[in-house]
Amino acid sequence: MKEKVIFVDDDPLVLSGLRRALREYSELWDAQYVSTIADAERLFSTQAFDVAVVDVFMPLKNGLELLKEIKSDPSTSHTEVIVLTGMQDNDLVRKALEMGAVEVLSKPVDTERLVATIAATLKSVSPGFAVRR
Repeated sequence: MKEKVIFVDDDPLVLSGLRRALREYSELWDAQYVSTIADAERLFSTQAFDVAVVDVFMPLKNGLELLKEIKSDPSTSHTEVIVLTGMQDNDLVRKALEMGAVEVLSKPVDTERLVATIAATLKSVSPGFAVRR
């Protein structure tokens, strides 16, 4: 069974760029791409995800609030969260890590670094996981 990764970002260009850049990894993980936290919450209510890649600044509810929800709900607390942000803010990075994020990556995100971070995170939750191209 493939590991499941959800990407949450309100910018359709970012999501389509991620979808294109990560297409070659579709055999390794099942990816879902959503543009609102409400859509992410709906998916979390019906599916289990191994990793969530979440943008910080989104309308209505921000990514740190979603991180808090994920980590505080027993049904999703196993999901590892990688935070994306366009801001260079050390306080934001510290806060996200203290809240349980495994990594905070800057936008525009380097695809190789994102893949390496997802792979390392998946390996920690699924020891048999390995990135093969």
